[in-house]
Order: sequence, then C-alpha cells, then structure tokens
Amino acid sequence: MPITGTFLADFGSFKTAVDAAVIQLKGLETGSGKVSDALNRVAESFSGRKIVQDAELATSAVTQMGGAAVLTDKQAARLNATLTEAIAQYRVLGKEAPDDMVALAAATQHAADQTESLGAQIQKTALAFVRGSNARRRP
Repeated sequence: MPITGTFLADFGSFKTAVDAAVIQLKGLETGSGKVSDALNRVAESFSGRKIVQDAELATSAVTQMGGAAVLTDKQAARLNATLTEAIAQYRVLGKEAPDDMVALAAATQHAADQTESLGAQIQKTALAFVRGSNARRRP
C-alpha cells in the first residue's frame, strides 16, 4: 500500500538571504571593475604607448607639412619635448626610434634650447627685479 503525504516548507528566509548575497556580489563586481579600470589607467600611463604614438603622429604630420622649418619656435620646442620623451621610451623598451623621428628631434633641438635659455633669462630678470624692489624699500 502506497503512502502519500504533503511536505510543506517555508523558503522565504533562504530566498531573502540569497537575494541579499546577489546584491552584495553585484556591488563587489562593480567595485572590482572600477579598481581594474584604475589599474589599467596607471599601467597605461607608465607604458609609454601614448607618448610614442603621439610622437609618431607628430613626426608624420610635420614631415607632410614640410618639416621643422614650418614650425614656430614655441611649436618646435613643444614638439621636441614630445619627441625626446618618445625616443627615451623607445630606449627603455630596448628598441630604436624611427630615423625620421630622431632627425626631427635633432632639427627641433635648437628651439628647445632657445626656449630653455629664454626661460632662464626671464627667471634671472624677475629675480633681479624682486631684489631691486626689496632693496629700495629698505631705509
């Protein structure tokens, strides 16, 4: 003779606990995604990929425009800073920078030197002015 019966159970508290765990896991997933993005940004900033890419694009653009001669001294100095940093990054990676990049860096070096000496001259002039102003104030 078969026995039949009914089993009644209340899984409400179990379901509530599972729902709470899912919510916490989603929060953890979101937080870990943010950490991962931040770590990727930091790694990218140290990889040098962006500076090398910028230097390659700038080299190509300036070459197409006619070379360093078409740049103002300020543009040439800024370009030289980018190229110099990219060339250093190539060395760190154990590679050689493209010849056209090295040549353009050499062609824009004079502007970088002039900008540095102009900056030093401005600084000396400002210091002399401040010293002179202070000397006049003393009785």
